[in-house]
Amino acid sequence: MSINTSAIRTFAALCLVVALVIIGAWWGLSREDNRVCRHLSIRIEDARERQYIESSEVVILLRQKALYPVGIPMQQIPLQQMEEAVLSHHMVRTAQCYATSDSTIIVSLTQRIPLLKVTTATDSYYVDTDRERMPLSNKVKTDVIAVTGRVGERMAKDEIAEFVLWLQDNTYWSERIARIDILEGKQLLLYQTDNQPRIMLGRLDEYEDKLHRVRLFQETLPVKLPDAPKYKELDVRYKGQVVGRK
Repeated sequence: MSINTSAIRTFAALCLVVALVIIGAWWGLSREDNRVCRHLSIRIEDARERQYIESSEVVILLRQKALYPVGIPMQQIPLQQMEEAVLSHHMVRTAQCYATSDSTIIVSLTQRIPLLKVTTATDSYYVDTDRERMPLSNKVKTDVIAVTGRVGERMAKDEIAEFVLWLQDNTYWSERIARIDILEGKQLLLYQTDNQPRIMLGRLDEYEDKLHRVRLFQETLPVKLPDAPKYKELDVRYKGQVVGRK
């Protein structure tokens, strides 16, 4: 008889513990559901490298799209829609929105990086490092290679962007080429900095070999011929040659 009484007491105690756990979980979930967003934090992760967008612009954008989260129950905040809204800003490259345990919504973003600036008779824009069209902005202070002349958007995003990326990765040429002029027939004329002669590159085929010839010419000619004439243009369209024009 005493065994049955002890078993009943044990079972009752277990039921009480289970009930308390269920009530506690329900109370926690209920409390979680009732939490509202207290703060919005905008984090521009690459702000030290560039400042093309202000935090206030993100706030205004979210307000315009009725997605400003402060004061809204945490469970009702559409984080994916917020990300899509932030990504719609023309200077935003990536965006991530998430909630923290202290009822804060974090918007973490990075900015687009201009690679080259295209200027034609009818259009002007940047191409960014993702090879996408990027609008001009007064906030962009970075010097990028200018591309002018007969260049279409597809060419700018494809062949020219690839060529400019190669120039950037080349220690010799990265600071020397300031402008690329596209002539008829996709012929490239490169303008160097520091009053160096322009380079008639021609079409982009074998451009590494062509620019290697120019480099050797520019580095060795002043040493071998200190009184060598100054050339206005170096033409490397002909295989194995560098033709200097005064």
